[in-house]
Amino acid sequence: MSKNDRFFDKKREWSIVKDTVLRSYLQPYIDKIGTTKVPITIVDCFAGKGEFADGTPGSPKIICDKIDLYLEKKPFAQINSILIEKKWHKDLKVNMIDYNNTKILPGTFENNSRTVLEMSKRRNIFLYIDPYGIKSLELSRLSEFKNAGFKSVEMLINFNSKGFLREGCRILKLKTELITDEQYDDYIIDDNADKPYLNEIAGGDYWIEILKKYHSDQISMYQAEELFMNDYMKQFSGVFEHVIDIPIKDKMNNLPRYRLIFGTDHVDGLVLMADNMKKRWTNMQKSCTSGQTSLFDHMDTSKCIDQLEGFEFLGVDPSKCYRLDNEVLSIIEKNNGYISRDKLSVEIIEKFKFYFSTSDVNTVLKELEAENRIEVIRKEKYTKTNKLSKSMQKVKAVKLR
Repeated sequence: MSKNDRFFDKKREWSIVKDTVLRSYLQPYIDKIGTTKVPITIVDCFAGKGEFADGTPGSPKIICDKIDLYLEKKPFAQINSILIEKKWHKDLKVNMIDYNNTKILPGTFENNSRTVLEMSKRRNIFLYIDPYGIKSLELSRLSEFKNAGFKSVEMLINFNSKGFLREGCRILKLKTELITDEQYDDYIIDDNADKPYLNEIAGGDYWIEILKKYHSDQISMYQAEELFMNDYMKQFSGVFEHVIDIPIKDKMNNLPRYRLIFGTDHVDGLVLMADNMKKRWTNMQKSCTSGQTSLFDHMDTSKCIDQLEGFEFLGVDPSKCYRLDNEVLSIIEKNNGYISRDKLSVEIIEKFKFYFSTSDVNTVLKELEAENRIEVIRKEKYTKTNKLSKSMQKVKAVKLR
């Protein structure tokens, strides 16, 4: 039995986190995108067996359960899923037999890509891409879906940054860190990978110089991973207008086990996912303080720094190092004293990722408004009872007083 065969014995903690992110995002995504009255297709590009040996649902069942839940409310909605799986497609068919609004495509993601791309373009597409390694993550492949002409495209990708760097070290014949089979049983090494292939995935050869610095002890592997991901996210932002990622770590290794990367062209999608990631991160922090196993490091506010670069490596929580009220005021000022609520949300997320939630920003806006330091412009100035609205859910823009 290969180490990959053990993957479906039971769900690991890091799998629970990524499934929770997927589950928590799908419901508001479907509800929001469903208002367009345009068909929705959710594609699980590496579906696996559908469930684990202990009965825990995998991503296919999570996706199809959300679809069924939506169809209970809106039975005439046009929404379905496509499940792609090569190795375990027979098990998948058995485990998904009770679901009607799904289509199982045996074979690889690469071989089935054309089937998805040739669907009617009048539809919204959500792709969940969770490979056993880094195969099939070429930026050109991701761009092909984005540029195919669908009504909308969003992606949630499990990117094994640690695995990429290990492949790079192997190809360049550089030193690498020891990781046991148990720690690495959800990753398949691609012996055919070479520099051009890694360049295709990374969107450039910048990773080579980063690994050479690691090899010569100029930087640690932790710093190498962060530098690599900073550059990778710049490349990925060329595919989507808005991108965000969350590093998932485990107790055995402070390197992220993987990064969940999300891409969208819509502010609503970005904000929903950022809030989702914030909740997952907060839950892990609570788990850590209660003595349970945590996927995230404790945050050390004594290491707060002036610049955000490096905060993940240092274990710094920006929300404890930065005054959000000052940041909001600074952003408004840089935008000539006036900024839309959407643009404010984007700029906060671009700088702080998921560390400040919509609720955090709303609290600050309310405080600044009460202090008469900003004017909050709402979509509806008055409530139904003809009182001045104080709703933070209907903020259109803010400007300096």
